[in-house]
Amino acid sequence: MLLIDATSAPTSGSDAAPTVTVGGADVSSAFTATDRGWVGLVTGLAEGDNTLSVSAGGALALTAVSGDIDLVSGTAGTTADLDAFADATVASLTSGGDLTVNAGGHADLTAVRSTGGDLSVSAASIDADSATADTGALALAASTGQLTLGTGTAGTTAMLTKLGATGRIDATTLTSGGNATISSSTDAVLGDVASTSGNMEIDSVGATDAGTLDAAGLIDVDGASVDIGTADAGTTLTVLARSGQLTLGTGDAGTTATLTKQGGIGELQ
Repeated sequence: MLLIDATSAPTSGSDAAPTVTVGGADVSSAFTATDRGWVGLVTGLAEGDNTLSVSAGGALALTAVSGDIDLVSGTAGTTADLDAFADATVASLTSGGDLTVNAGGHADLTAVRSTGGDLSVSAASIDADSATADTGALALAASTGQLTLGTGTAGTTAMLTKLGATGRIDATTLTSGGNATISSSTDAVLGDVASTSGNMEIDSVGATDAGTLDAAGLIDVDGASVDIGTADAGTTLTVLARSGQLTLGTGDAGTTATLTKQGGIGELQ
């Protein structure tokens, strides 16, 4: 059973109805215009996975009260909210306003984009190929497992948070217009991370490995061990390895640079 709440403008009339298909079958007729938009309850779903496609001129809300959400394509003129009891799989979802994905299990996202708001994903574990907030903030939070990001872009701030004892943060590319914050309860393996007009803070309980770090403001990196190819900070550069190796290929700081290696294992290179 899947509850779908879609708002299209205008809020009445057949031309305003959202277009909805489940497993390739058009179920748009299940929707009724209400004073808050179009609401439909889709029943008789197949056992196991059911693929969904939704297009709404206004706001879009998908809620799976039990099981998963599997969305092939979704478009919302304003906000988009997905709330899955278990897993959320999204091939393509674009919203004109804030875009939010919540999943009790795993969130598998191929391409999600907010063209005019914030993008927020919260799940037990996350695998996002592309996550873009053109003008707003990007926030990905994995509560217990792996957090993997292919390409992340934020118009303002970007935040990656990984909790729990299993998995780590793997991010290939992350670019933010404002501050970039990365926090991992285990390790963080990063490719290219850039903050074009803000600060960068990276904190890992375990190892922090990064290819290129570039920030207009300060760069602050903290890990049990740290291995960075290039770090270029507009103001201060601070790197701390609490218990293991500290390796920095090339470092530049607009003001002061501080490298600190603690513990009896490894060395500062």
